[in-house]
Amino acid sequence: MNEALLWAVKQPGNWHDSGNLASDVLEKINDIATGYPDCVSAETGCGLSTIVLSHVSARHTSFTISDGNSASKVRSEPLFRSENVEFVLGPSQKTLPQHTFARPLHMALIDGAHGWPFPALDYYYFYPNIVPGGTLIVDDIHIPTVRQMYDVLCEDAMWKHIGNVRCTAFFQRTPAPLFNPLADGWWLQNFNKKRFENPESLIAFLGDGWWKT
Repeated sequence: MNEALLWAVKQPGNWHDSGNLASDVLEKINDIATGYPDCVSAETGCGLSTIVLSHVSARHTSFTISDGNSASKVRSEPLFRSENVEFVLGPSQKTLPQHTFARPLHMALIDGAHGWPFPALDYYYFYPNIVPGGTLIVDDIHIPTVRQMYDVLCEDAMWKHIGNVRCTAFFQRTPAPLFNPLADGWWLQNFNKKRFENPESLIAFLGDGWWKT
């Protein structure tokens, strides 16, 4: 266990005013990140995860609001390695669409705004940048708006659900083709196919083989 993780898992739940990831979640994030040589990571939100990832990521980007004390608490912690982290301040609803990732991501953590549709918006701008074999982490899946996205991802061909730690879900990017972020293609998604009551009604429009694609 590196010194940042050893320190982080001992911090109280109110270390900053937005709450913290649990110690076993931080340990899981640390373990996965250390498995990627020259790890590149990003997160919506900021806190103990930022400090831990500043030690195990070659480059980490934190999209965080400027309100509250989370960013200032992270920056003031002596163990924080600022040279490995870029802060993008402001609501991720605005900053993520304007951001261009210089390198593909090995890991992305969604832990920003939780109201609908904001977690899905974070996902939309993260997922095309995550490499096959990379990890997507979704926190707070006990919140219904986040759980909705979790349920879709659990059945998506691009993701293998590798487990949950408390209320944090971990997914690994599969070799499946990237779902086109600029098209529709709802009929290609497993979550829709499994729940469509009458697939035969669309055969004339989509062709005989659409249900098997």
